[in-house]
Amino acid sequence: MTLAEKLRMEGREEGEIIGIEKGEIIGIEKGEIIGIEKGEVIGRIQLYHEILGEIVPSKEKLSLNSIEILRDMLKEIEKRWMNVAS
Repeated sequence: MTLAEKLRMEGREEGEIIGIEKGEIIGIEKGEIIGIEKGEVIGRIQLYHEILGEIVPSKEKLSLNSIEILRDMLKEIEKRWMNVAS
């Protein structure tokens, strides 16, 4: 293996390590954002249930759902609230 090949290989390995580290940071940041949004949506779902006099689902039970499902649940309960409020 020539010196140039060795340096190229070391550079490639270093680049992979840096890429993995940056990917982990980006993943953590996205996870935090999704977690915050999920918490807000769960809180709103619980609040609407309480306002409507319904059984309030637990945070633990709701958190088992994906953010997409939680958003759909929130839309549905907001529709019910709008029907009651009008």
